[in-house]
Amino acid sequence: MAKPYNSSNVARFCEAVLLDMSTLQSPNYAFTLGKQTGMLDAITSDEINEGVDIELLTTAGGEKLREARVIYDRRSKHCDVQTGAAALAASICDTPFEDDEGTVTVAITDRIASRTRQFSASRMHNICENKETFIRKFLMSDMRALREQLDLQIFILVDAGAGILNLHSGGSVAAGSSKTTLLLTAVNNQDIPLMGNFVDIKLDYAGMEFGGTPIIVGDGNLHKYFTLANLSCCNGNNIPFDAALSNSGVAFFLDQLTTEAIGVNESLMIAPGATSLLWFNKNHSIDINNELESHIVVPDPVNPKLFWDWDFFWDKCEGDNSQGAWIYQLSAFYEVFNTFQSDAFQGSTSPAVSPDCDDDLNAVTGIWKYVITDS
Repeated sequence: MAKPYNSSNVARFCEAVLLDMSTLQSPNYAFTLGKQTGMLDAITSDEINEGVDIELLTTAGGEKLREARVIYDRRSKHCDVQTGAAALAASICDTPFEDDEGTVTVAITDRIASRTRQFSASRMHNICENKETFIRKFLMSDMRALREQLDLQIFILVDAGAGILNLHSGGSVAAGSSKTTLLLTAVNNQDIPLMGNFVDIKLDYAGMEFGGTPIIVGDGNLHKYFTLANLSCCNGNNIPFDAALSNSGVAFFLDQLTTEAIGVNESLMIAPGATSLLWFNKNHSIDINNELESHIVVPDPVNPKLFWDWDFFWDKCEGDNSQGAWIYQLSAFYEVFNTFQSDAFQGSTSPAVSPDCDDDLNAVTGIWKYVITDS
């Protein structure tokens, strides 16, 4: 039976990799150069996950699950409040109604995985002599590609949850449609940012009664507007989050995959707590780490909220002439969950009162679409 070189002890090697990975970042190293992944940065930020109560269900009856139970509340409507003669006649003994908190169980069904890499025993022996090269050339490169593809898929999923946009000036934009907003105009062949029009976006948000700082993810004309207006993006290098918010009043996340995900100059505005990333690592309960096989969870050195399943083992049947080979793959399970479910903002029949009315935010999901134009 073909055996690997002793110096390729995978447990000892993986241990060394975990120790060194976070110290090997280089801003312009060829294998780690990548795009700005604003949607991924936003959805893993503390700001977007305010007030969301999520319980990860990992086992049931001894079986491993990939599910999460999410708890959400429904607010009272103004038409639930009694006035006039009805209020005068109202009594604590009137027939009450009970509005339970909402719960939903979400299956974490999507999976993202790197290509399965293979290394001959002799090559692995050489790699073990220089683990820094292995980390940079393979692990960090694969993680960068995983983050970009994950960002793209998450962007598409969040966009699919866009709801009705109620305009502060009156009227609304249908769910899934974009409001066209002019933010740049040419004067003497130079683009000038139209800050007054940008205020309309913030007024739309305020008019829909959401609190906190809205998050805007996009690129193209939106990025140019922020640059010309001397405003910072929240995922810019060496820019504190609070400083990025101080002038604009919104949290702008630059995403260079926007066009591929949702279209040219499209953008999404998201309320804090409106959407969440659910994450599952299968290796958490496996934890096999010996000289020929390793199934462990490794942290992402760039985004500390991400952890990857790293499966690394010796296959005696692979390699040239079946001489054996080392094989590894990085992966994780994920799902995007929209916090505001269809019954979070209630319609006229829930509960039945007189006069019936819809919640002002009925069909609003906390995710809105804007297309940013220039002239």
